[in-house]
Amino acid sequence: MYDKAGFNDYFANVVGASKNACDTYRSFLNRIDQAIGGLDEALLSQGMEAVAQWARDTDKEPFATYRSHARSVLKRYSLYRLEKASDGVDDDTVQPTADVVTELADAIVADANFLREREMQTQVRQQLAALEAGLVAIDGGTEVSVATGRIDILARDAQGRTVVIELKAGKCPAGALEQLLAYAYDIEQEHGTPVRAMLVAGSFPDRIRAAARRAGDVELRTYAYSLQFATPG
Repeated sequence: MYDKAGFNDYFANVVGASKNACDTYRSFLNRIDQAIGGLDEALLSQGMEAVAQWARDTDKEPFATYRSHARSVLKRYSLYRLEKASDGVDDDTVQPTADVVTELADAIVADANFLREREMQTQVRQQLAALEAGLVAIDGGTEVSVATGRIDILARDAQGRTVVIELKAGKCPAGALEQLLAYAYDIEQEHGTPVRAMLVAGSFPDRIRAAARRAGDVELRTYAYSLQFATPG
């Protein structure tokens, strides 16, 4: 079993994650714990390197469907155990090599992006009409699985056309356009009708803008955060 209470406290009060993010990580860790037959036991008996290698190779859920997200969650938990060990709270933790420590430190960036994208998806779902008038979700509030991955939001526009929406926190990364087009193709094959493709990010490099224009059936949307003020109760 993994340290549920300790990690939940750390993630909420040290990392400062929202309740939604805490719930998401708890769900992933429960499945990872079950898949490996006890996460803490594996970390102690096999070491962080072996567990990290298992995460790269396994096809068990949640890695089969959410490989990058599941690995981000596992790395965040490994960082938590490492921090406990460095504070003298968890002396039994197997110490990783320098390469693994570097990999875990690098995971903070991916972990932060994952958190932002989960929060972003929640916010976009709550205000789809602001993204485009008449736009409504048709996926029941959960990501739809297709042959090439999982669609962030599947929606229908005011004219009844299906819209595949891919969300990226911050600057749109390389590969996002290819990912979106693959999802749109999968849905077109399933539905037998043309599908709109929409990519939402904080900003887009010129190369992605040019590629989207060349593709011809991709719409780019940017977002910006706004402040909301309230009087303390």
